[in-house]
Amino acid sequence: MTLNLRIMNLRAFSNVLNACSAPVELTTADGAVHRFPDDTAAASLCSRKPKNGTRLPVAVRIHAPRDYFNIVSYYAGDC
Repeated sequence: MTLNLRIMNLRAFSNVLNACSAPVELTTADGAVHRFPDDTAAASLCSRKPKNGTRLPVAVRIHAPRDYFNIVSYYAGDC
């Protein structure tokens, strides 16, 4: 399953991704792919956040249905 999201709080969102039971892949608008859980992915992702306060557009590829619901629940509260 793939979701197209716009993320404001990258640190909290990366914590949700690191808690997933199966690997999750994030693709940013510039084509960079980040695989979670990974300690270096969160730092790399934070460096790509736009400096003007807008949300970072990402495509999230989710492999486990339970993780899908956790990510959607987090995102619904973040909007």
